Amino acid sequence: MKQIRIIALFIVLVFFPLGSWFYLQKGLDFRKELGKELVVKGEVSDFMESPTGFDLLNGKTSLIILPQANIDAKQLDEIYDQFKQAYTFQLINAKRSLDNSPFANDKEWINQNLISTHVDLKDKAAVIVDKEMGVRNYFGSSDKELQSLVRQLSISFPKRPSRDIVEKKDIKSNE
Repeated sequence: MKQIRIIALFIVLVFFPLGSWFYLQKGLDFRKELGKELVVKGEVSDFMESPTGFDLLNGKTSLIILPQANIDAKQLDEIYDQFKQAYTFQLINAKRSLDNSPFANDKEWINQNLISTHVDLKDKAAVIVDKEMGVRNYFGSSDKELQSLVRQLSISFPKRPSRDIVEKKDIKSNE
């Protein structure tokens, strides 16, 4: 009976914390690797042109679907549905054939005329732009690249600012 207690104590004090540390370290390493791929590659104005300007990108994490994108509307709808509630997210649709998507009337889905001018965007489908209007990464339309897009987009959102704590005063005692 004493040996069972010692083994149980060892499991609780050593095995579980060590396993938790290993699991969390693996996740941290994964996020660091994705972060290396999301280095700012330039300003959005260096990569594309817009007749109305880029003011709508300021302060938002944007996924821009390029005009030449060869992406299935169903895949795009799944990506949009996954991130539409995320803090600062918006989808900029520059591909006219996607204007009638089921989500096209949502406030995070914006139809915009854009022209990709950069050589690196020649056969790409999507671009991630951060809230300071820096291009983070661009992706093709293959399944592997779209999976990479989802992973990288998920870590590119800024943290929500913490809300201020407001002390309520007691009305009856006038304090």
